[in-house]
Amino acid sequence: MSKTKHTKVSKQVNTQIITDNRQSSLSMRRAWSVIPYLIGIVALLYYVNSISGAYVMDDAIVISENQYTVQGFKGLKGIFGHDTFYGFFKEEGKGHLVEGGRYRPLSLALFAVEGQIFGFYPIVFHVMNILYFALTCMLLFYVIKNLMRRRLGEERALIIAFFSALIFAIHPIHTEVVANIKGRDEIMACMLGLLGMMQYLKSIETNKLLPSILASCFWFLALLAKENGIVFIALTPLAAWFFYDASIRKLVKTMVLPILMVIAYVVIRYAVLVSAPKAGPIMELMNNPFLYWETNGYLPVSLSIKMATIAVTMLKYIALLCFPHPLTSDYYPKQIALATWSDWKAILGMLLYVAAIIICIVRFKRKEVVVYGILFYLIALFPMSNIPFPVGTLMSERFLFIPSIGFVLIVSWLIDRYIVKGSLNYRINLVLVAIILILGIKTVARNKDWSDNYTLFTTDVQVSDKSAKMLNAAGGVLLDSSVHVEKPEVKREMVERAQQYLLKAIEIHPAYANAYLLLGNSYVYQNNYEKALEYYQFALKYNPDFRDARSNMAKMYKEMGRKAGEVEGNLPKAKEMLQKSLEIDAKDPETNRLMGVATGMSGQAREAIKYFQAALDAKPDDAFYMFDLGSAYANVGDMEKANYYHSEAIRKDPSLQKRLNK
Repeated sequence: MSKTKHTKVSKQVNTQIITDNRQSSLSMRRAWSVIPYLIGIVALLYYVNSISGAYVMDDAIVISENQYTVQGFKGLKGIFGHDTFYGFFKEEGKGHLVEGGRYRPLSLALFAVEGQIFGFYPIVFHVMNILYFALTCMLLFYVIKNLMRRRLGEERALIIAFFSALIFAIHPIHTEVVANIKGRDEIMACMLGLLGMMQYLKSIETNKLLPSILASCFWFLALLAKENGIVFIALTPLAAWFFYDASIRKLVKTMVLPILMVIAYVVIRYAVLVSAPKAGPIMELMNNPFLYWETNGYLPVSLSIKMATIAVTMLKYIALLCFPHPLTSDYYPKQIALATWSDWKAILGMLLYVAAIIICIVRFKRKEVVVYGILFYLIALFPMSNIPFPVGTLMSERFLFIPSIGFVLIVSWLIDRYIVKGSLNYRINLVLVAIILILGIKTVARNKDWSDNYTLFTTDVQVSDKSAKMLNAAGGVLLDSSVHVEKPEVKREMVERAQQYLLKAIEIHPAYANAYLLLGNSYVYQNNYEKALEYYQFALKYNPDFRDARSNMAKMYKEMGRKAGEVEGNLPKAKEMLQKSLEIDAKDPETNRLMGVATGMSGQAREAIKYFQAALDAKPDDAFYMFDLGSAYANVGDMEKANYYHSEAIRKDPSLQKRLNK
């Protein structure tokens, strides 16, 4: 073969190889193009069993009992013009029970719009939660793929993005956010944060202004969803430096507009929240876990104890990400006990995070994927750590929603490096598949726990058995449910179990006013009014403004007065109890009626008229109260008024004629 012919053949072979490579690359891209949609479908499938759930926990605050949300479109002005809790508590200031206030109007606005269009049914909001979550998982795939391809190449980028989005989609730690409607704020903050991240990186790549403007807008909306959306404004330029080799000068220049958006948000937030009364130091255990009981009140713990306790919670977060069992909706005091530096968990937690920080410092300039993953986790979790400011609780699984992106990125990088690209055998791959399946099964099972308050509280109390809040919640839901139980033995067992939970809650939190209230209610169910009254008094001792306790106390005095008069025939005691009830609620019609009866039977006929009149004033259209007032006038010989009220009562209720005939 001649040299010329040989050259032609070589060129043809090379051309064919290039063509084959291009076709192979194109085929791979086409195959991988469906991956984000598959991830979205996986997210939908794993959470589809949550759509039948009812309103649970704080859903009442943001939807079902929020005066603005239930107005639909008409409530949008109130939503954007007030503290997030204002629409539930009906008065400004109560939303500040946890320091810092809340201005998260976006999710409430979405609830209002969705409710206006589709109806205020729980299934509507559950479906939308799942759809938003699926979209977030898809966005995560694209973001990580775009970050990784510059550093690791197209193929490895796709693998890491795939596993990151997949693990994020199925990880059970996210059930609190997705299966709980109220978790919408976390989903929107993350989704909008990722959208902003995509646009910002596009602006870095193209040097165009429009993507930067869009990024700023998305981040502004993320902040309106929840305050922790601000972490993306720190994480995104860091990603540009790590994976796009952007200069510091360029980063500073491109961050001007996002920072201006942050300032605008802060100004709006301040303008909305400044008018509400500010809370002083929170000295109530349910809103400040860093307190200890001293004789008859709570005092703040030392800084050393606070930091040791935070170290324990930080260790717990890592443990739940690596092994998400058991899960619970509640980590309130004292589920995680106050710790000292003699506790090995505090030492281990501190050492792990210090080691993570040292790794980031030492290897920062190498711009490694693992380093960025660690930084993502640390920065995203920091605002919820109780270190920069108090968040009202020690920890919560929902706080890991955004930080878990850093975790899944690290795990996916390890999978790519040591399993997919490594020489490990098929058994390791089988283990990987098994782990993913187990995570998914746990997620599906955990979704069922969020179906309603009864299921959630009675399930989670088995895990959070040292949490005063969960014990109180479980006791309350058992009492509420017992009302609808017909079998006396079952009803009795539920009430007794509720009392056990509530007594344990008080043991943990001696000033827990709501637990005392519920305990009082439990004894009402057992017709033990004296015991009920005792616990209502305790509730008022620790919360003098507790309206429910005052109202229930008035009812107890009323029932004790009724019992003393109608059952025991003890008129002096009846009048004494009824008078105490009226001192609390002077306008209660039934109490006034009973006082009128007791006073009349005591020979104080004219005094009785006063009470019967008060009863009728409270319920002007009540035929029975009219009749009783007429009888009272008859007892003092005023037949004109007696006949008038009797005739009016009979006109409203003809059956009263029989009473008059008697």
